[in-house]
Amino acid sequence: AAANSRLALAKESLANAEGRVGAGLTSSHDAPRAKLELASAPRDLTRAAAYTQKAREITERIGDKALTATLLNSLGIIATDMGKSADALAHLERAEKIETERGDKVRIAVILNNQARVWLEFLGEPRRAHELFERALQLNEEIGNLQALAGMQSNLGMSYLELSDWDRAKENLMRSLELATRLANPRWTYIAHVGLGQLFLHRGDLTSAG
Repeated sequence: AAANSRLALAKESLANAEGRVGAGLTSSHDAPRAKLELASAPRDLTRAAAYTQKAREITERIGDKALTATLLNSLGIIATDMGKSADALAHLERAEKIETERGDKVRIAVILNNQARVWLEFLGEPRRAHELFERALQLNEEIGNLQALAGMQSNLGMSYLELSDWDRAKENLMRSLELATRLANPRWTYIAHVGLGQLFLHRGDLTSAG
């Protein structure tokens, strides 16, 4: 019942958003609200994609580039989870282009990270993923985003791991661990530990992995 109620609210929100566009309004908070309501419902990637796509069409019609890029990024994530790598990259690359025009380095770094995930985890292209992780890391260094840096160092370390560059993998994973520990970020601390464990296992160093 709760899920049906959220779905009804999402549909109502989209209808309201379209009405605002039809009335000639220049902005709308209803489209992203619909997306958030759908995100809280039970996981249904097909419906999530459909509603998010509808919301993106609305934000494009009203000329809201920031929301359009956010929704394209969301569509990229959904397509990734659906195993649609080509669609995922198409959405994410469009989002990156918009955010580059807007100059939002925080959002560009997030999108680059999501692109890298597709190349690394689904297309088996660690070298391309590595290039994207490096770009995301550089952007976070430029803006001093320490929390994101902890994650980027870990991701970069994992890409080095896939490239069998053990020394650089260890260097970046240790940097991530040190920074995440200093920032008291349990998520990245955990991921860095997992990455280091995998590193030593790949190197055949079972004592260090334990």
